[in-house]
Amino acid sequence: MQFNEFCTSRGRPTEASVLENLDSLKGKNIQYYVIDAGWYANQHGWEKSHEDWQFNHEQFPNGLKTVIEEIKKNNMVPGIWFEI
Repeated sequence: MQFNEFCTSRGRPTEASVLENLDSLKGKNIQYYVIDAGWYANQHGWEKSHEDWQFNHEQFPNGLKTVIEEIKKNNMVPGIWFEI
């Protein structure tokens, strides 16, 4: 089963929101955790940013490494959304 965080962040995920989600998902048998739109630098909003795949330092001050490590610690496979 997959958890896609878009419905909890509406395209504005943060390190804090991902960590909060992970806490609430414990024991729910989720295999995949997907960080959806808005993880990248979105000065114009993710809806208007295309191929701007540099993570947003304000939303993820420690980079994506911290949340990826936490996702793995929770026995989930991390995934990330991007448009093509």
